[in-house]
Formats: sequence, C-alpha cells, structure tokens
Amino acid sequence: MFILTLGNWIHWGNASISEIVKTTMAPLENSHTFEAAQKWAASLTRDARRGLQNKVRLSLESTGPSTASTNGAQPTLNSVDEKAPPSERQKLQGLSNEISSADAAKE
Repeated sequence: MFILTLGNWIHWGNASISEIVKTTMAPLENSHTFEAAQKWAASLTRDARRGLQNKVRLSLESTGPSTASTNGAQPTLNSVDEKAPPSERQKLQGLSNEISSADAAKE
C-alpha cells in the first residue's frame, strides 16, 4: 500500500510515477510477449489451484475415515477424525473455503 501511495505522490516532470508507469506499460499490454506472460501466469495459477485442491483432499482422506455418501461426494471436514488437532481442522477449513470461493467465482 505504501508503494502505491508513494507512486501517486512523487512527481517527475508533470506526471506522477504511477502515471508514467501506466503510459509506459499501455503499448506493452498489446504485445505478444505480454500475452505469453499472461497465459503463463494463468496456467501457473490454475496448476497451483489444482495442487491445493488435491492436497486438501488428500489431507482430509488421510486424517480420518470418509463419511461421504456413495453418490461420489467429496469428503468434508466433518469426516476428519476428532483426534486431529483443532488448529489443523481450522487450516483445512480455511483451505476448503478458499477453494470453494475460487470455484464459485469462476462460474
């Protein structure tokens, strides 16, 4: 936040640093290199999301017996063994909520 404020506050010539960066980057946004970088970043984000989903699923499966029904439902945090520490259950709940909200935002 400090950097953003500083970029708007410091002026060089008749423009703020933020304005100079914006006008310098505008033509680059249409270049093939920038497009390739955007695609790379999107694929990296997608891979990270899949990895996180798999890690949460494996953690849930390994911490206790699954109480998922036979309709193929994903295991839930309710299926986590009660012997798991509360801090671990909270972490898994947070990861699960984050993944759910990310999936909902995509749709």
